[in-house]
Amino acid sequence: MDASEMLLRNALEQSLAFEYLDGGEHRRQAPLSLGWVTEPYAVVGQVLSGGMCLECEDRAPLRIAPGGGYAIPPGLRNRAVVQKRGAVTFRWAHINFWILGSVNLFSLLEMPVAFAPEDGARIGAMNMELLRLSQAGDPLSLATLARRKEIGFRFLSLLLEQACPRSGQGDFFPRATRLIPILEYVRKNYGGKITREGLARMAHLSPTRFHAVFKDALGMAPLEYVQQFRLRKAQHLLIQTDLPVAEVGAETGYPDQFHFSRLFKAACGLNPSAYRRRGRQWQQRFLHA
Repeated sequence: MDASEMLLRNALEQSLAFEYLDGGEHRRQAPLSLGWVTEPYAVVGQVLSGGMCLECEDRAPLRIAPGGGYAIPPGLRNRAVVQKRGAVTFRWAHINFWILGSVNLFSLLEMPVAFAPEDGARIGAMNMELLRLSQAGDPLSLATLARRKEIGFRFLSLLLEQACPRSGQGDFFPRATRLIPILEYVRKNYGGKITREGLARMAHLSPTRFHAVFKDALGMAPLEYVQQFRLRKAQHLLIQTDLPVAEVGAETGYPDQFHFSRLFKAACGLNPSAYRRRGRQWQQRFLHA
């Protein structure tokens, strides 16, 4: 292994992060449709009984057999539909994986994917263990944190066995290595003013050359990446906090509420207030049915 390969390996090992938001097991009465949703986190789950069809925008529907599992990436508009009558039981978790500071690992994989019952059982068991760890004991203990990480990386290993790299992403990591400081800067400073020229100076490149290098590595322009990162953070804040919409915009780099709402609606299909209402209505229907 040469020096550049060692640098890349160390960067990947140090930056690979697992994020668990919430999860659970719930029983619903079919027929049902949970409605169209777009979330800033992945949904990984198991259908214990009843079977289900996942309809995803611009993708072929996925049929999940009883006992089978599924994984839906962040940002993909989808809905769950169950047409057969009877009880349907789900085990689910909302998770994310990050690499190189601020790259969502799911963006590099062809998803959604369906899992056979044997893998679905593993997913369901890991979901329940993550839920147990989040509810019991000291959440700041090293033992609990280590166990959560262990389960998270078992999740990732299972996902990587089933999900192929997205077309054109086979050499993503070597191309993205030189952008590590830039990606880390965006992750830490997304709420402030960020310009292409400022990022180019950090990379010691001209703005034009930096634009080309960044787009070649990540498949999008630098400021497009910044906007996507900010709006994912805004989605998370709208669902997980009670911050007013204006504060969510200011926290994510958009102090002008009108400009924030216009960008958010163009990206997510709903204005921020409607997105928050729909997300919480969906959670209530799902969690308390």
